Amino acid sequence: MITYKFAHIADAHIGSHRHPTLKEMEIKAFENAIDEALKSKVDFIIICGDLFHSNIPNMEAAKRTTKKLKDVRDKEIPIYVIYGSHDYSPTNTSMIDILESAGLITKVFHAKACGKIKLEFIEDNTGAKICGINARQRSIEKEYFRLLDMEYLEKEKGFKIFMFHTAIKELIPKDLPEIEGIAKSSLPRNFNYYAGGHLHEKIIDEEEMIFYPGTLFGPSFKDLEKTASGLDRGFYIVEFDDEVKKYEFKNVDVAEYEYIKLNNFDNMSPLEARTEIINKLNEKNVENKIVLIKVYGELNGKVSSIDFQGIKRHVLNNGAIYVAINYHNLKSKEQAKVKVRTSDANKIEEKIFSEKIKNIDIKNPLLKNKIGVRVSKELLRILRQPMKPGEKKKDYEERILEESMSIFNIK
Repeated sequence: MITYKFAHIADAHIGSHRHPTLKEMEIKAFENAIDEALKSKVDFIIICGDLFHSNIPNMEAAKRTTKKLKDVRDKEIPIYVIYGSHDYSPTNTSMIDILESAGLITKVFHAKACGKIKLEFIEDNTGAKICGINARQRSIEKEYFRLLDMEYLEKEKGFKIFMFHTAIKELIPKDLPEIEGIAKSSLPRNFNYYAGGHLHEKIIDEEEMIFYPGTLFGPSFKDLEKTASGLDRGFYIVEFDDEVKKYEFKNVDVAEYEYIKLNNFDNMSPLEARTEIINKLNEKNVENKIVLIKVYGELNGKVSSIDFQGIKRHVLNNGAIYVAINYHNLKSKEQAKVKVRTSDANKIEEKIFSEKIKNIDIKNPLLKNKIGVRVSKELLRILRQPMKPGEKKKDYEERILEESMSIFNIK
């Protein structure tokens, strides 16, 4: 029997970084992944959300990405894409839509609403049948999973791929307990491969055939920190006929890292803390590396008195290509006395919404219970958005209204 191959990529987050070095590396990671997929002679590529870090990325990032996608299409290799939570647009004005209009990609999420949501399959030239569900910001997609016409999806014959961009509760890493997700049971059954995005780590559930490739580079300090600690970054190559025959994780490495973690600053003065950091750095070879420094403790003095900019200059002068210092867990004794957990405001917000919703007679299921709280918080997030640079007041008001109405599926 003839076998075929596809590449499963997710969470490139192109355009997330402002620093020139990191901007280059995040786009380079994507370009390298595509090159490796072509080298592996894949028949098609699936991208499970957050190709970009925003629905309209900066033009430099968009240009480089478009060029690489065109290289793939010139080889007549289809690329199938769903929205992630970052490149999602309620008004179809995302860069994803522009790329589809140019014929470079194919959006997968197509659905008919008839009481339930009936997803339509796209059949690739290999015979693979692909469908999926777009991400919605703040995990409102939970309700969409609940409304899926599961019977129709599960009865479809052939090799089937289900694309999604949300966390599976049972697979969420232990250090990310705050992430919302859906249960495994929310996924339709009888698919050969479940292609996930949103979780930024390589995760495999072989029993259920659920795969997350993780982020290619990472938009946050935490992502870079995990890479520096040895977490693999890359994507999957999957070989199949009427079932998955084998899969392989392809590493995408675009930089070397030096990760320095210091937690012995209790009762040190700012000058002593600076000296300790410099001494530790002098023990390391930082040339041509991304250097990440994380410090903990209760300082005997003001954290702001430590010359962090001077430390960065020292590292760069020793040949590092980028340096970041995370001192959020470094407190002064005065700060420790009045410390407030950053999650308190979020919890208070949720509590207020929960109490208010209980006292209102609401028939719409999207506004009840926990779903209602999530919808309310999403609406509040939209209403808090400032005007974009150069945006007219009328355009701003129309954008806010459209995004607000989209939460309730009003057009």
